[in-house]
Amino acid sequence: MSAKNIAELLERYELGRCTPEEIVLVEEWFDAHGEERNSLSTMEPGTRKIFIADLLSDIQQINKKGQKLHIDRPYWHFWLRAGIAASFLLVLGAAVYIYQQNKEKTSKVAGDYAADILPGGNKAVLTLANGKRIILNEAKIGDLENQSGVRVTKAANGKLVFHFDNSSISSNPSKELNSEQAYTKIETPKGGEYEVNLPDGTKIWLNAASSLSFPSHFAKAGERTVQLKGEGYFEVAKNARQPFVVVTDRQRVQVLGTHFNVNSYSDEPGTKTTLLEGSVAVTPIAQMKVKIIPEILKPGQQAVFNGDQFQVIQVHAEDAIAWKNGVFLFKEADFKTVMRTIARWYDVDVEYDGKLPQKEFTGEIHRNLKLSSLLDILSFYKVHFRIENKKIIVTR
Repeated sequence: MSAKNIAELLERYELGRCTPEEIVLVEEWFDAHGEERNSLSTMEPGTRKIFIADLLSDIQQINKKGQKLHIDRPYWHFWLRAGIAASFLLVLGAAVYIYQQNKEKTSKVAGDYAADILPGGNKAVLTLANGKRIILNEAKIGDLENQSGVRVTKAANGKLVFHFDNSSISSNPSKELNSEQAYTKIETPKGGEYEVNLPDGTKIWLNAASSLSFPSHFAKAGERTVQLKGEGYFEVAKNARQPFVVVTDRQRVQVLGTHFNVNSYSDEPGTKTTLLEGSVAVTPIAQMKVKIIPEILKPGQQAVFNGDQFQVIQVHAEDAIAWKNGVFLFKEADFKTVMRTIARWYDVDVEYDGKLPQKEFTGEIHRNLKLSSLLDILSFYKVHFRIENKKIIVTR
């Protein structure tokens, strides 16, 4: 079995396309060689994908250089008894040997993670139209405020719910807030996320370092308009008479009722609107003055506005909301993109010391890991990390 055949086998395993016999071949081999004899089948999914990607990279290097490494003789006997080709043992064994050597180096610097950091969680600040600020993760369950006909409640599961409450409307209209100027705002810090239910029944999940603003007369005007900074996933309540509009710095998204995700972080190169269900009309803010026809998205499409370029591409829409489901998902992402995403969730800064890795990252990692565990996974890419206070220092 050539290195190319082995690489193809590992790729099939990663994609879930192996035959039962091939699955046994890969997993039994790993059980005999794996670090601490952990099973490949029970390894955390993100770790397994990155491990396999790293093996593939090492196999390619071995194939190019004709590299030979010593493999302990007992492993030969195991595979000869199993009737497995020796070439599989030699090439894959060399790759795992390299992997284990890298892991040993990583374990020697465990002290670099002494200042470990926990993952993010439900954290947000609510600023009401009257200027009152409420730290939601510290607020008690129940009603928080009644204002301008809207009752604000923190539900038992922690989410923020806005209800229409006509009984709370002031009997003196002159005392009502100026609806043209009064906005309610929900902000998640770095290391925070939050679920919000708007008065019309629309559900919104805010990712870390994001904010959502809407006027006090929301759902009473011709359009239900909200302003988004950062990233949010929307499940919009249908109302044909009142279109729902999401405005970001770069795009305007209009819908009647649908499910979609908007990623509009200011430190990312572009804004991405991904449609999961229904339809939306997307218009770049920079082109609204010329009154161009909005781009209508279909489920599985993503509108990308990057600088002065606007395009619609076909994607796997569920990937866009992996964050909402508790997962970091990277597909051919460059190193700085990966680190920006991590920095937002763990509320840290990133400092680079030396040349950055040129590899593209593909894989998924759970967002509930401690920072040290996540960095340990990324170290498979031959990158060294050190945590100092609230900063990650990256070296090669």
